[in-house]
Amino acid sequence: MNLVTRHLTTLTDFSGRENREPFWLWVLAVYVGQMVVGMVVMLPMQFMLQMRMAPQFEALQKQQEAGQQPDPQQMFAMMAPLFTFIMIFSVVIGLLFLALLAAALVRRLHDSGRSGYWALPQLLLAIVGQGAMVWFFTNFASFFAHPEALKDTLPVFMAWFMVVWLIGFALMIVLLVLLVLPGTDGPNRYGDDPLAEYRAREHERRAAAYAAYGATPNPQAPPRRPATVVRREPEP
Repeated sequence: MNLVTRHLTTLTDFSGRENREPFWLWVLAVYVGQMVVGMVVMLPMQFMLQMRMAPQFEALQKQQEAGQQPDPQQMFAMMAPLFTFIMIFSVVIGLLFLALLAAALVRRLHDSGRSGYWALPQLLLAIVGQGAMVWFFTNFASFFAHPEALKDTLPVFMAWFMVVWLIGFALMIVLLVLLVLPGTDGPNRYGDDPLAEYRAREHERRAAAYAAYGATPNPQAPPRRPATVVRREPEP
């Protein structure tokens, strides 16, 4: 609970540093929360919209059984509420996910001495992806109304989508590598080491372990237990 409270109170704090453990736990918490909200909101709303569209689908099925071609505009009119809801919900959830992680992501990059601008290309591509989704669903009606335009527009849209996806995937791999790197020991230009107290306790524990065996502590190496000498009884 302290993890969630601390991150919720620092959503706009892009300064300082954050080590790996609280960052990845927060990412996991946000991802699980996103999945739970998606199931709680999306599934009931989708079921309700499908129930409302059931009579229209039955009428369309009767037309097909009678040998009549379905009207594209009518098909879109039936699917428009569901597509609109999915679009709005996906955009809101995506932007909320970015808002909850943006500050923590910048602080995690600061921990290894890197600027938060390393995450900017990935964030911009995520926003571009959301914008492309909005554009596609906004023009969905014209695609159905003008099938010839769909043949010209859809290949171009898919080509650009694949290019953006590949670039985004490559940038995501680079960003993930930077996020899993350990932070710098001691303070850097972004602030104090968040693990300073932990490192101090480890140093004290190491010094106490060495002192227990009458040895001089080496700050660069962990304490080692002396080898156990096994005494053998003389043979008769």
